[in-house]
Amino acid sequence: MKNRINLFKLLMFISIITNSIDSYSQDGSVRIITNPSTAIIRLDTILLKSNVPIKVKPGDYMLKIWAPKRRFYEQKLTIVPDSNIRIIKGLNFESEYIKYKQDRKRYRLKRFALRYIPAPIFIGLTVFNLKRQKKYSDETERYYNRAVDAQKGYNDAVYLDDIEDYRNSFTGNKEAYENSLSSLNQAKVITYGTIAVGAIVSWYFIKKSNKLVNPTYQPKTLLSNLNLNYQECNGFNSVILTYNF
Repeated sequence: MKNRINLFKLLMFISIITNSIDSYSQDGSVRIITNPSTAIIRLDTILLKSNVPIKVKPGDYMLKIWAPKRRFYEQKLTIVPDSNIRIIKGLNFESEYIKYKQDRKRYRLKRFALRYIPAPIFIGLTVFNLKRQKKYSDETERYYNRAVDAQKGYNDAVYLDDIEDYRNSFTGNKEAYENSLSSLNQAKVITYGTIAVGAIVSWYFIKKSNKLVNPTYQPKTLLSNLNLNYQECNGFNSVILTYNF
C-alpha cells in the first residue's frame, strides 16, 4: 500500500513537471534590435533590452519603442505558441529635432558671417590703401630729392645748356612731387576713412550678431524606463520601482 502511494506521488510530480515544461515550451520568443541600442523598448508593461531575447506568453501585445530626439514607434504584436519573433527597427530623428539642427546650422553660419566677414574685408582694404600710401610716400620723397638736386645743379651751373637741363629737371620733378604729394594725401584720407568705416560697420554687425536668437530644442519624454510593480509582502501591498539600465 505504501509503495502504491509513493508511486502515485511520483507520477503526480512527473505530470506537474511535464505540464510546466509543456507550458513553458509554448511561450514565444521575442528579440528586438534597435538603433540606437539605448532605445526604450516596451512590450505592454514589459521592459526589454535591445538584442536581448525574452520569453513571453502567447497573446496580443503593443510594442513601443522610443529614444530621445527620435520618433516614437509602436505596432501591435501577436505572439503565438513556440514563435520566434525578431524585429530590427531603426528610429529616425523626429521632425522637430531635424528642424532645430537646421536652424542651429543657419544660426551659426549667419553669426559667423556677421561677426567675422566684414572686419577682414575692411582690414584687406586698409592694408591695400596703406601700401598705396607707402608707394606715394616713396615717390614724393624721390621726386623731392631730385628737385632739390636739380636746383643745386642749376645754381652751380656755368654753361647755358647745363642751366637749361637743370631747370627742366627741376620743373619736371617739382610737378611730379606735387602730383605724388596730392595722391599721398588722398591715399591718407581713404585709409583713415576705411579704418573709421570698417570699425563702425564691424561694430554694427557684431552688435547685430549678438541679437540673433539661438535656436533651442526641448526634448519630449514619450516613453519611460521606469516601471511600477505591485507586490504583496508579509500581508502588505508594496510598490516595487524598477529601472531598465
